[in-house]
Amino acid sequence: MELIRAFWADVQQAPELYTRPISPDDPQSALHAKLALADKQRMLVTSANLTYHGLAGNVEVGVLVEGHVAAEAVQLINRLIEEGVVVRLEEGG
Repeated sequence: MELIRAFWADVQQAPELYTRPISPDDPQSALHAKLALADKQRMLVTSANLTYHGLAGNVEVGVLVEGHVAAEAVQLINRLIEEGVVVRLEEGG
């Protein structure tokens, strides 16, 4: 995740990054969804992993979603955060 932060413009607020904690029942489980929520009205859904190759080396595809669908995704993500399904990555995480 440091890669994203390293390329983020100093004049912009750094993004909040979230992940799924490792499950004791399934250590291979992961948060596989790749999406960016910009302002509760825009969401980028992409095949790109948040890695060097995903962001700079591979050919990836994404779609920009706007309006009520993006707003509903914000509600879903907020619920996952509230329920502890996903947790915020701290600086250096």
